[in-house]
Amino acid sequence: MSIGVRVMFLDGERIIRVPVRRFDRLFDRNFNEAMPEYAGQRVRCAMVYVSTNGNPRRTKKRALVDLALEH
Repeated sequence: MSIGVRVMFLDGERIIRVPVRRFDRLFDRNFNEAMPEYAGQRVRCAMVYVSTNGNPRRTKKRALVDLALEH
């Protein structure tokens, strides 16, 4: 069994799945990565850690993060 991470942006009524690598680049403020639709905004992010055995099985932990996007 291993642990997988799912990252989602919570935008009002919408939930947008974001690849973990893209989230990492945004979080690290890599200027080669941008989400122009959220430029200058704070975005609520949900990070969900799930136990996996090929497929997600069970939620292990949840975390909410506010991410300020500059560009």
